[in-house]
Amino acid sequence: MALVYPVAPVEANLRGEESTETAFTIAKDLYPSGIDFDFMDFESLNRCQVINKELNVSGEKYKVLILPSMSAVRYSTIEKALEFFRQGGIVLAVGALPEASDRIGGNDDQLQAMIREIFGTTFSEKHDTTVVYSQRSESGGTGVFVSNPLEAKKIISNLIQPDFKVLSGEPVPGLQHRKIGNRDLYFVYGLPKGTACFFRAKGKTELWNPWDGSIKPLKVKSVSELGTTIVLPLEKSEPQLIVFSPGKPEIEPQASVSSEKLSTLTIEGNWEFELKPTLDNRFGDFYLPAFDGKLGVEVWKMKFAEEKSVEKIQNQKLEETQWTEVTVSYGPQFWKLGPLPNTLDTASLEAKLSALKQINPEEPVVIDGKKYYWKPYEFSWRWGLKDDAGHQGYHGLKGFINDENISFGIIDRPWAGSPIYPLKPEPEGTIYYLWSAVSSPLAMQAKIIQSGLVPQGLYVNHKLIEKGKYLVELKKGYNPVLLRYDNVGRGVLVFLSHPAEATWKQTVPLATNWYLNPAVLSYNFRPGVKTQFGWYRFMAPPGTFAIYITSKAKPEVWVADKKYLSVPGKLEAGRIADASLKTWKVELPENVQESAPVVLKIEQLPGFYVGAAVPEPVIFSCGQGVIQPGDLKENEALETYSGGMWYRKSIAITAEQAKARQILLDLGKVVASAEVFINGKPIGAKVSPPWTFDLSGKLKKGENRIEILVYNTLGNHYLNTPSQYIGKTNSGLIGPVRLSFKR
Repeated sequence: MALVYPVAPVEANLRGEESTETAFTIAKDLYPSGIDFDFMDFESLNRCQVINKELNVSGEKYKVLILPSMSAVRYSTIEKALEFFRQGGIVLAVGALPEASDRIGGNDDQLQAMIREIFGTTFSEKHDTTVVYSQRSESGGTGVFVSNPLEAKKIISNLIQPDFKVLSGEPVPGLQHRKIGNRDLYFVYGLPKGTACFFRAKGKTELWNPWDGSIKPLKVKSVSELGTTIVLPLEKSEPQLIVFSPGKPEIEPQASVSSEKLSTLTIEGNWEFELKPTLDNRFGDFYLPAFDGKLGVEVWKMKFAEEKSVEKIQNQKLEETQWTEVTVSYGPQFWKLGPLPNTLDTASLEAKLSALKQINPEEPVVIDGKKYYWKPYEFSWRWGLKDDAGHQGYHGLKGFINDENISFGIIDRPWAGSPIYPLKPEPEGTIYYLWSAVSSPLAMQAKIIQSGLVPQGLYVNHKLIEKGKYLVELKKGYNPVLLRYDNVGRGVLVFLSHPAEATWKQTVPLATNWYLNPAVLSYNFRPGVKTQFGWYRFMAPPGTFAIYITSKAKPEVWVADKKYLSVPGKLEAGRIADASLKTWKVELPENVQESAPVVLKIEQLPGFYVGAAVPEPVIFSCGQGVIQPGDLKENEALETYSGGMWYRKSIAITAEQAKARQILLDLGKVVASAEVFINGKPIGAKVSPPWTFDLSGKLKKGENRIEILVYNTLGNHYLNTPSQYIGKTNSGLIGPVRLSFKR
């Protein structure tokens, strides 16, 4: 079917929306019915030749031309439709008949004469929406006009013999039929094994394997004058490429009961495991800045527990409830109070809050008898707002991070492609307070940068700053800051040393303009607090032999409860955003075999608390380890890894099993591809289930080496970004893995 793309009605502003809606309603109805169609522009239609009652262009042939509510039309389109109709073709108009064309606009008697010849009626006549209007040409051509676009499928089915039909009445799956030379090729996908189907083709029938190019004869159920009936041989999830060539088909005999016995061996226990990184980042495709290397396993999120005293505590004694999840680079910069009721008397409250020199989060602020508590408010100087970086547009992030560090309200995501996600008020109210201290190396006049959502009250060193004033006096050391916001939204509030270094420019890609800016004066939400430490916990992947940790303070490191020394270490050039950041390497004397817990103890330097103390992801160097089959989405060490992974195992086979007539390897469930090698020789590869491989004649008595190379998807890597286009993140050789033997 050639479905005319409805450009002309839109250009002419003549019921363009109606034409577009009709076109896509027809398309959505035809596709699941197995009726093959292409959208065709008027220029391609004009190039068509009419041969054997078909439109021919660019190697394609079309039996039906469909005009979807084309109230306005190119004159050449109707000329071609009339030529097609006169030479025996089928023209179907749906919804509306043309009123005007690009020749002379409306009131075109010549245009309407052609339309009347094709359909037996014109737009100016009154039509019964329940009636199908039809016309025949001397050569057998058919012109049909119908009002309801959902009638198109029925009319087409009555006028042509379909290329393919499911005889069991199930919905038609994904289907393509192409003629190449003297062959008919059918691609069928989505129907269960054993489904009887009619093919409008005859001849010698074969099943072609798209993965390895092998060809097998395919027996047919029956052959008639119109075509061939075949019972589909493969599973619903397997692509079935069925090819008809010149020759005689082989008729399938009546099914008989098999007396063959089937034995099954489940392959249990650990597999040798080795990663094969594939994310080549030389052009910055997966991480900025670019570096000449491949991304392996990284940890962007980890568990954190605060050590509230300087006395040493054993990490293994921390209770599970003490740990919270944090993201590298993100740390608390303010204390936040709110949301508070909009009816709040802010004047009396601010008199108390503006006098504070420190915040005690355990001490509530009582307002109208209700207790409110201060909570940490975090952002990243590099990435900006958490889970809101970039305000993604139709196609996700485009190399830009917004400068905002202030955000209040609930993110409203009306749809995934929304250019900017608005913020909705929280039920409790829209008044918020932020408290922190600006750290100044000396007494100075600082510049306040404000944009977007700005505070309605701003106090520095307990004094209210006049609105519109952007210069403020700071003393050496910590300067308490209190901010009041009366609405939801996003904004910027940053203090710069004045005069700010006007020549400085951000060189780090995907970073706010504040990151590494020497003029930015940092916040410290815990001024005056003496030495503090934080505990960090995450998992190392199997095969780990080195760990790289970026932090200003030297970390203490435990792997599997054993303490290791951390020393200054280097990564590939560009691997981290700022070369001046300290990177510590922990080298293990031997590979960690299974996933193992890693615990860090890092001093919390002023302004670098929690996730901010680890500004870059933790990176692992890995060799060979061991793992059991399972979904790597559930493996904390490998959840965000995208790439290849080898699973290897040696198994013992008896002489009787090795001589089995048929041996099948079933991998169970795999995401997203699998390539199998037996005793070093390639067996095959698959990218869809069933994940079965024929090992008949490939196994020997005794030890046999099975190697499986699995690749997952980019979805796992994108868990480390604020993208809304992550998709499924199931990963790896999930299993169970079984060998079956037919004797």
